[in-house]
Amino acid sequence: MIDEIFPCCIFSKDLDLDNKSLEKYALFLKKENQGGVTKSNQGGYHTFDLPFLEEEILTPLYNELIKCLDDYKNHLHFKQNLKSQIENMWIIINDENDYNLSHTHPGSVFSGVYYINAPENSGDIVFENPSASYMQYDWNDTYKENYNRLNAETFFYKAKTGKLILFPSWLSHRVTSNLSNKTRIALSFNSKFYNE
Repeated sequence: MIDEIFPCCIFSKDLDLDNKSLEKYALFLKKENQGGVTKSNQGGYHTFDLPFLEEEILTPLYNELIKCLDDYKNHLHFKQNLKSQIENMWIIINDENDYNLSHTHPGSVFSGVYYINAPENSGDIVFENPSASYMQYDWNDTYKENYNRLNAETFFYKAKTGKLILFPSWLSHRVTSNLSNKTRIALSFNSKFYNE
């Protein structure tokens, strides 16, 4: 018998939303606020936290996110009386060669990314095994015949327009360089719970 203990569950779903309007909103924010903030982004544009409860353009996305967060919570067998609550939300616009450094989202339970516009080769999200630093010494790649989710130090999820990805906020992740000459627009967020 083999038990796969301590798995890390990643949620993904394709959403049917008005991405053209969301893209227009994102580009407007960039135009109106040229500075933005610098966090994990290397190049690119990172908005300040969005007023997501007041912005009508974000309401359909917000409603979908809450449903998906609840589905994710239920799959992980968290308490039923907990209600998902989005804490903050922001947009990152990466042009050619822009990328995001490895980071986590402290103080949150679940985090996520929704791809408003993700052209081919515009930057994928890479999740990093929490044990990667130990694996590099003891589970050398020369031992591995097949690189898979059981022995990988990193795992790539392809960016795709309309795709939502949810993950534990403690999981280290980064975004690869935008190797296209097109703009990649992603909306990210953090969530917690409150008691109903």
